[in-house]
Amino acid sequence: NIGGKNEISNLEVSKLLIDILGFKEKESELISFVPDRKFNDLRYTINSGKLHELGWKEEMGWEEGLKTTVEWYKKYTSRFGNIEDALVAHPRIGVAPGQGLSNTDI
Repeated sequence: NIGGKNEISNLEVSKLLIDILGFKEKESELISFVPDRKFNDLRYTINSGKLHELGWKEEMGWEEGLKTTVEWYKKYTSRFGNIEDALVAHPRIGVAPGQGLSNTDI
């Protein structure tokens, strides 16, 4: 991973992905909030100062890079089979994919 000067929240990333995928009008239906795990880190930062000292520069902006990544996954989606199970928030050992726990189970 390489750090940049474009720190954004997970919520902002989610909203941008929804917009890129053309579902902006369904944003409130597509975003759900789950309880934090007790061991969640609140923030991750990366210091890329040494890399920048060596002359590395960002060639593509964050939004353009995300759009390019989404297009790549759309083009090659058949490589990944059913990815729905990989998209489950906070997967838990012993819980079958798609059989998540309710908030009252936590």
